[in-house]
Amino acid sequence: MGMSLKKLQQSFKLGVLEGKPSAELLDEIVAQGVSAALRFDVYRNNTFASLMDVLSNIYKAVPVLVGEDYFKQTLRQFIQARPPKNGCLFLYGDEYPEFLKTCLGMEKYPFVADVAEFEWLHDQRGFIADDPVLEVAQLAELDASQHENLQFDLHDTVQLFSSKYPVLKLWEICLKDPDKAADIDMQQGGDWLLITRNGNEIFCDSLTEAAYIFLQSLAEKQTLGQALEAAYKLDSSFDVQKTLVHFFEKGVFKGFKVGRP
Repeated sequence: MGMSLKKLQQSFKLGVLEGKPSAELLDEIVAQGVSAALRFDVYRNNTFASLMDVLSNIYKAVPVLVGEDYFKQTLRQFIQARPPKNGCLFLYGDEYPEFLKTCLGMEKYPFVADVAEFEWLHDQRGFIADDPVLEVAQLAELDASQHENLQFDLHDTVQLFSSKYPVLKLWEICLKDPDKAADIDMQQGGDWLLITRNGNEIFCDSLTEAAYIFLQSLAEKQTLGQALEAAYKLDSSFDVQKTLVHFFEKGVFKGFKVGRP
């Protein structure tokens, strides 16, 4: 009697990930002129190749920073350790940046994991629904006394990202002129980034730390007054009007409400 379906599936998955199919599993494979072991290896190789292609299309700067061979090695290790949990492959790979930190030698290059995290967040903006944005004219009817208690809903495409490394510049160099990536000074200062999508275009906006904290506070449902207070602690000359105009132009908000005083 053959293996049960559940045991067959478990054995097959284990064989694909570890590369060592059990003799019991191989007995379930019809050879038809080609050995069962060879048939299994073809399937396993195709599975890994397909998943590596998925990840390579997301993480395009990482191989520039660590080398193509090492990058592929980390992808194989990642697939073995954390295979897909469902069939939606556009969701696969979110754990790779964190996994990368555990790979041999990466403790010397902590900025690579930050670049990988940025690439994941950038890639995911393309899969979010393109809902209407809040227009500044929709606030026109509000009384000035209500402004301080405004609470904004950020658009679903909006993602904030910060790093102590110049991730945006490094990412752009890796994609446009990879030979110069090694020339980037990792000590030149970090990034406070807004990643979002307007229509079909994904863009990255470099913010000041005060503007970043201001928007982060709004994302946490703090009132406009509270967010402004947080920004002023970092920069007493913070220009809230200019910053809000910029955010509205970028389609950062999708809704608002007036909170309690």
